[in-house]
Amino acid sequence: MRFFRWIGPQWIWQGKDINAVYLTFDDGPHPLATPIVLDFLAKHQLKACFFCLGENVQAHPDIYARIIREGHVVGNHTFGHESAFCSSPNSYLSSINKAGKEIESRYFRPPYGRITPLHARKIMKQKYTIVMWTWMSHDFSASMTLRKLQRRCDDIKGGDILVFHDNNKTASKIEAYLTAAVQIIQRKQLNFRTFEMP
Repeated sequence: MRFFRWIGPQWIWQGKDINAVYLTFDDGPHPLATPIVLDFLAKHQLKACFFCLGENVQAHPDIYARIIREGHVVGNHTFGHESAFCSSPNSYLSSINKAGKEIESRYFRPPYGRITPLHARKIMKQKYTIVMWTWMSHDFSASMTLRKLQRRCDDIKGGDILVFHDNNKTASKIEAYLTAAVQIIQRKQLNFRTFEMP
């Protein structure tokens, strides 16, 4: 990440409010995980940014519409979760533009956090703002447990951009993970913020 900060100083790496954290979710909309997340956020009156895959928006337009309707921010996460390290710049940009037909946003987060300087330049020429993160939940990992997640949450600090996932790997545990994370964040007396729609 340190190298990427050097090549992309104009990307969003951290939230502006040092008294708040920024919840983000990657990979949705998912028919099971995303409604669980949306119900949780509504219950706690929280807003988040959802970095969506174009193919999932096509498959679940009603859930995507709910994300928008409930006042959350959206971002582009490519059409099919392609890695920049395995795609030519033109092919990668084509996936982003294809997703852009479904997702009205100028925010972009690269899958896996992987991107080359050449890919990044082409993306920014298309007027996208690249959004990274400072804290990863690793909720997608089969080895991640609630106890491990709680220990990771101890490292959260103001200004952090937090990454969770609303996908098939997290559907059965995302509510428990969010409950634990929010409780710890509240004990730290941090607020919750999200990005302004560009």
